[in-house]
Amino acid sequence: MNLFSIEGVEATGKSSVLLETIELLSKNKVLCAPKTEFPTDPELINPIMSAIEKSIFISESFSSGPASAFFFMLAADCAPLPVDLDKDTVVISERGIDSVAIYQKFFLPHARNEETLPFLHELENIYRMIGQTIPQTTFILQASQETIFKRFCEREGRELSQHEKKIIIGFIKEYKRLAEFGGRYVAIDAEKSITEIAHVISQHILKEMI
Repeated sequence: MNLFSIEGVEATGKSSVLLETIELLSKNKVLCAPKTEFPTDPELINPIMSAIEKSIFISESFSSGPASAFFFMLAADCAPLPVDLDKDTVVISERGIDSVAIYQKFFLPHARNEETLPFLHELENIYRMIGQTIPQTTFILQASQETIFKRFCEREGRELSQHEKKIIIGFIKEYKRLAEFGGRYVAIDAEKSITEIAHVISQHILKEMI
C-alpha cells in the first residue's frame, strides 16, 4: 500500500480534491482507494458526529473532554480500510496524523503551546512502533483566510464566528509551517480550481509511483 494524504483547514476543498484525484489516477490505470476523514465503524463515528453537531472543532465539544478526543481521533486515523488492498494500491487519505497533531493538540491545555513538528515527530514514532503507516507524501492545501472564510459561508450557509476564525487562522499558520518544513510535505495552491489541484496532485503521485 502506498499512502498519501490531503491536509488543510476547513473549506480548502479536501473532499472534492480527493475524489477527483482518485478519478484521474484511475484513468491512468492506478489502483486507488480513498480513506475518508471519518471511519464507518459506528463506535468511532457516532461520538465524532455528536461532537460535530455542537462545534466544527471535535475536541472543543467532545463529550469526555479534549484529552479523550485526542486519543479517539488517533484511533479513528488508525482504523483499517474496509477491504484487503494490493501492495501497489494507492490510498489517499483525507486528513490524518497531521490533523491530529494540529487540531487536537490545540485543545490540550498543556500541549497547546508546544511546537507542532516535535510533537508530530513523537506521534510518528508511536505510529512506527505499532506498525501504523505514515503518509509518504502529504499535500497541504493552502488558501488565504479570506478565501477560506468565504467558501465556508457558501458551503455551510453561515458565517464563521470570531472564535472560529481566530482558531482557524492559527491552524492556517501551523499548516504553513509544515509546508515550509519540506520532507514529505508538499504545498498546494488551493486558490485554484478543484480540477487544477487534483491534476497537480495526481501528476505528483504518478511521478512517485514510477
